[in-house]
Amino acid sequence: MWWPENCQDTIARVQRQVDDGSLEYKLRNALREVANTGRAAGGVEPPESFQVYVPEYISFFNHDNPECDHVDWHFFPILGDKAPLTRDLRRKLNGLVEQVNGVLRRAAKSLEHMGVIYVAGLMSAFDGHRFCEPGQTSQNMDHPDTWFWSPKSSTKGTSEGPRHTIYIRQTVKTPDQELLDFVFPSKTLRATDVTPDSPPWTWEGAEKYPNFLTLLDAIQEVSAKEQQNQKQHNKTGFPEVDWVGIFLPFRILRSFHPKGTGYREFKNLIFAAMANNRDPTPEPEPK
Repeated sequence: MWWPENCQDTIARVQRQVDDGSLEYKLRNALREVANTGRAAGGVEPPESFQVYVPEYISFFNHDNPECDHVDWHFFPILGDKAPLTRDLRRKLNGLVEQVNGVLRRAAKSLEHMGVIYVAGLMSAFDGHRFCEPGQTSQNMDHPDTWFWSPKSSTKGTSEGPRHTIYIRQTVKTPDQELLDFVFPSKTLRATDVTPDSPPWTWEGAEKYPNFLTLLDAIQEVSAKEQQNQKQHNKTGFPEVDWVGIFLPFRILRSFHPKGTGYREFKNLIFAAMANNRDPTPEPEPK
């Protein structure tokens, strides 16, 4: 079914993949395929000069701030055991990111001969801009100095926070209500109808999504159709429709991705790595 699985089970599954080497095996194969495909595609001369830059992952949380211990992002808050962002959980998640970076670094190192380059430095660039920083902690976690999008961040406008002049907080629907409206489009069901004894995945009509992947595929399929419809409407002179603002998955799929301020640090470090790993242009010979 498509309810969230136990947080500790998910952490344990990822930890097993780190410990048994399967994650490194998958990463090494994926990076090798990217490098081979880039060489075969042409565009660089010689083909062996094609390079792949792999930035490190960033830990998402300040794990020392006690203000965050009460916050949780349980999708249907009334159901099941919540997973508040306690210091212990945040340390565990941050530690797992560090381990994954070690795996990624080793995989890239093993493929240096194919132009695969690991880019470090993002961890320190995000210091002070993670979730749960002192003075930036709320249930929404949408402070403008937080460089990640949270599940509760607004989708109205392109702003990153209230300091931006076009920032408008989204107050029309909660994410759990948006999910119910997507799964049961022809019914009027309220998030307040959800109870531990009657979770939405047991309701009539939910059987078309037997697991989370089928639900996600359906969301993405509808999203692609709506985007195509919008392009067609624009060509025929119909007014644009803000599908991003009203369509279900955007806030959820965007969660934990960096904001533009964070991607600026990606840009700076990757461009610096590119400059440091390019052979200098030879001086033209005098005529």
